[in-house]
Amino acid sequence: MAQTPGVLVVNPAKVPVRDLPEFLAYLRTHPDKLNYGSSGIGTSLHLGMELLMLETGTRMTHVPFRGSSDMIAAIVAGQVDLAIDGFATAWPHVQAGRLRAIAVPTAERLPFAPDLPAIAELVPGVRLTPWHGILGPAGLPMPIAERLSAEIGSWLRTPEVAERIRGFGAIPAQNSPQEFTALMSAEVARFRDLITRTGITAG
Repeated sequence: MAQTPGVLVVNPAKVPVRDLPEFLAYLRTHPDKLNYGSSGIGTSLHLGMELLMLETGTRMTHVPFRGSSDMIAAIVAGQVDLAIDGFATAWPHVQAGRLRAIAVPTAERLPFAPDLPAIAELVPGVRLTPWHGILGPAGLPMPIAERLSAEIGSWLRTPEVAERIRGFGAIPAQNSPQEFTALMSAEVARFRDLITRTGITAG
């Protein structure tokens, strides 16, 4: 139904960088100096930062929170240095000058933030785009799944619905049941590999 891209933000008083090249250079020259927040162990926000460190050979300390709102509040207060978070939560603080946006962890720049570079422009392996979809019960006949997909897609394409989704900092999306199944399989494999390589555990 939608993609919910995030944004990499820093506390400007704690992290003396203004753009993506400066940020990556700072990470490489200051191992273990920074800490980053997430909305919990194993969440997309946690995995995104672990992917960034893995692809750049850098090190930071993970500070998990019980949710995104608490995490962002801690960054604004200077208790945590940086994080990847959804636009809906982080962007108001960027606009108010409390946080600085550095980049987006997507494959390419976003239409509603074209001045922010994608991390993949400098680190091609870093790509994190959480998504939301609709699942049915196991064994749902394919003709029914395809009919539901077509009807939902038609609804998503209406200007009112699309604009409402964009208002949440998300991007309307639609694919077929087969494409959605392939996407989920690919994402499970990609993040299973990341968890294995980084040794992330639930405790």
